[in-house]
Amino acid sequence: MYDIAVAHYTDPYVSAYPWTPGAGFGAKYGDPVAKPAGAGGGVAFCGSTDIAVAHYGDPRVSAYPWTPGAGFGAKYGDPVAKPAGAGWGVAFCGSTDIAVAHNDDPRVSAYPWTPGAGFGAKYGDPVAKPTGAGWGVAFCGS
Repeated sequence: MYDIAVAHYTDPYVSAYPWTPGAGFGAKYGDPVAKPAGAGGGVAFCGSTDIAVAHYGDPRVSAYPWTPGAGFGAKYGDPVAKPAGAGWGVAFCGSTDIAVAHNDDPRVSAYPWTPGAGFGAKYGDPVAKPTGAGWGVAFCGS
């Protein structure tokens, strides 16, 4: 089973659907009960267990348990040290870390991630920070 999600500008700010290769979209999953706060900038799945949305309003990133065939679970707690400024991109590194690209200094924030528990304490900022707003983020490696 596959799923697809899109972050978007208007309420509910994130939408998700079952996906069948060669056939396309299934019926939309229900919206998360605790919706992201403002326009969605990016969305990412952590395997088939979690989903995160970078968004405009505080706390800048929201994450939820994910169940294929069922959709969103109850929102995880917010990161203690929130991203600075609107969140525009989000990515998981396997099932151990999550990063958010955002408007304000330091432009990218990264956290340990635990499926079923959520965000850990924020990692230190990069020494040489990105210049300008962070719009996207990706991990590479095995």
